[in-house]
Amino acid sequence: MLLLFALAAEKAPDFTLQGIDGKTYTLSDFKGKVVLLDFWAVWCPPCRASVPFFESLYEKYRDSGLVVIGVSLDRRKDILQSYVQHMGVQYIILWDRDGMVADLYNAYSLPTTLIIDPDGNVVVRRVGFTRSHAVLYERTIQRLLKERCKAQGKAC
Repeated sequence: MLLLFALAAEKAPDFTLQGIDGKTYTLSDFKGKVVLLDFWAVWCPPCRASVPFFESLYEKYRDSGLVVIGVSLDRRKDILQSYVQHMGVQYIILWDRDGMVADLYNAYSLPTTLIIDPDGNVVVRRVGFTRSHAVLYERTIQRLLKERCKAQGKAC
């Protein structure tokens, strides 16, 4: 007898944090979009290496339905704001000063990056940042955006 087990998709826990732009953001506000959620800090070298890549993904795919959210675990907001301004980051940067959202996501090593599909399911979770991570992220985003486009009945 053959038994098949379906694994339940991991739902991304909802949260609300303030952005360094002063606005309040809630993850569930982005349902229906593809979300790249990155837990990072300015003091983390691999995190700093990933920022330009995530900015390029944001610029390339934002009009197709990609949202990039950086959740900073930095202690000092002034250093975070200065770094983001210096780097010209246009995607959403949230400040998780007390690490409560990072704890919710078990993001104990930085960077921890997740890709969340339009239904709110975590489809990729990786720690660190390497060239192979970058390739995986972009391919996954392309696939999810194409599926999203088809689900909306649009030509992709």
